[in-house]
Amino acid sequence: MEVEVKFSGRTASFVPEYHWSDKQKIEDISVNEIVFKVKTSSWEEIKKWILGYEAEAEVLKPEDLRSVMRQEIEKTGVRDIRVSQGYGKMVLQD
Repeated sequence: MEVEVKFSGRTASFVPEYHWSDKQKIEDISVNEIVFKVKTSSWEEIKKWILGYEAEAEVLKPEDLRSVMRQEIEKTGVRDIRVSQGYGKMVLQD
């Protein structure tokens, strides 16, 4: 599956250093915002990796993964899920 994740804040500076695959791509969107693109067959591994970045990670594609991430985030105590430009963004609030 092809996965696209937008990273913002401080994670945008160190995610590019993470080597997931030789075919991964990083697209700079703006200062402190990138889109990480990769093809993977490891659904569970990428899900856990993304969850580690909490609100600084936003799954853009695929829709199935976005839905699963929404469910996983809700289990951890998210009280707010915002939708921005058609994409679900998980936001942790105290």
